[in-house]
Amino acid sequence: MLTDIHAPEEAAVAAEVADCLTNSCLSVPTDGSLAGSCHSGRVVNVKKGQFLAPWDIEHAAQKVASTGNRQILLTERGCSFGYNNLVSDFVLCLYAQLVTSCYDATHSVQCLVDKATCPADNVEFVRPLARAAVAVGVDGLSWRYMKTPRMR
Repeated sequence: MLTDIHAPEEAAVAAEVADCLTNSCLSVPTDGSLAGSCHSGRVVNVKKGQFLAPWDIEHAAQKVASTGNRQILLTERGCSFGYNNLVSDFVLCLYAQLVTSCYDATHSVQCLVDKATCPADNVEFVRPLARAAVAVGVDGLSWRYMKTPRMR
């Protein structure tokens, strides 16, 4: 089980039941929740911010590793350099060979603009994108439940 934490003091409590902790502030290595996750004894999931290049996530991974925790999961969730939506970039899955990589297909398809034109967050693209991530060698998949009439 993976869960987000928002403050360093939440790490110990969450670590009692969760296998993996995610810092709430994406790949910001100075955030207190990331520090709490590092010392929890659990896998630390670092979500790559949409603004961050795949090779720049290494700084956050090094921050985790500097605490002695070598259980690092890097999650690709799409980048914001597209056409008003996130664009999936599987380079992180290929670049992150020294750590475990993960792909969040549901986050990658969420609509970032007017919800009236994109009310269901393109859920029909979740499965094909997840398959593409597996094809390039991602180690794991992450998703959130998306309640929508178009979800199959």
